Amino acid sequence: MRGYINTIQDLEELYYGAGRELIQKADAPLISTTTGTYNPVFGAYAWSQLNYEANVFGLLPKYPWTRSGFRAKTARISTGCIDGVAENGAIPDCVKPTYAEQTPTLKSMAHPFSVSEVQDYLATESVDDDYLGGVEYMRQDMAIEHKNQVNQALCRDVEDLASYRIESIDRICSSYAESALLSAATDSDVYGDTLRSTSASWKDATCSHNSDVDRDLTDSVLRTHLNSVTENGG
Repeated sequence: MRGYINTIQDLEELYYGAGRELIQKADAPLISTTTGTYNPVFGAYAWSQLNYEANVFGLLPKYPWTRSGFRAKTARISTGCIDGVAENGAIPDCVKPTYAEQTPTLKSMAHPFSVSEVQDYLATESVDDDYLGGVEYMRQDMAIEHKNQVNQALCRDVEDLASYRIESIDRICSSYAESALLSAATDSDVYGDTLRSTSASWKDATCSHNSDVDRDLTDSVLRTHLNSVTENGG
């Protein structure tokens, strides 16, 4: 009620004026560092500053495995121009193109993980403790890691041989001319059974390597290279 002193703060305001803070002496305050009073909980979300965007893997089309390889026409008929025959002339000899079979090797990439049954139980909703790392969480997290590792394999250098990994884009897009600049002429070879550096020039990619000399990536370089790809059937 106005005009009455009901609290100690009303008394302070009467003698010292309104707007002044009420000062109290505290011999034993309860603060955040008092033992047993504050338990920091970080939450189940793990923030990361790493780039998990699998750009190259995301750009590539994905198809289910349906066949063990493919055939390629590696050379046209090689007898020259035979489209003209003289009147009553002899039938020319039969000709045929050259074909090859390619058998790309299936690759497996595995990233196993393990969670103890104690940790898996502690990560359930029935436990009030803070947690991170149950089976479901790890399955989702490792799925991201797996995709990222596939992306890294695709981005490796041409001289980094694939072995059991997926072939890198740099090796798929390499050429015989570029192989002369590599540590070994066979570094650009793919699929093993026929070699780019010897008998399989038909596998050559259109590669603008500039004889291993650095240069700026300009519009002109891109346009010239795209024109070369088109001229070579790309």
